[in-house]
Amino acid sequence: MYEQLKGLLAETFSSVSYLQTVSGDGFPRLVVWQVDDPSSKTVLSAYGGQARIQCDVWTKDRFTLPALRAAVRGAVREIRGVFGGIRIVGCQVTNDFTRALNDEELYSGVIDVIVHWEDYDGG
Repeated sequence: MYEQLKGLLAETFSSVSYLQTVSGDGFPRLVVWQVDDPSSKTVLSAYGGQARIQCDVWTKDRFTLPALRAAVRGAVREIRGVFGGIRIVGCQVTNDFTRALNDEELYSGVIDVIVHWEDYDGG
């Protein structure tokens, strides 16, 4: 999912990373990380579940933050397909908010996403 999201947003963000810090050059920046994945069993013993992903948007220009958050919301809604034996059935944005300005004068938005997935054996 990360690689697909990175591809969809490559022209929007200077940097799209997984579990990296915000310091350094290259803004706007998107940091994606997995919050949890309870991996519960679903109907008919098909193994699948939901993973919660957080997308942190960072920019030095507060006026671009709403458009950047909208771009992330749009991109995550497009993610579908099979990746390494996992079929992503769909992604649902569950939360979207702006954080307060931090010490480095960066503006940040957070988009929480639930990824619905199931095992895929190629059949």
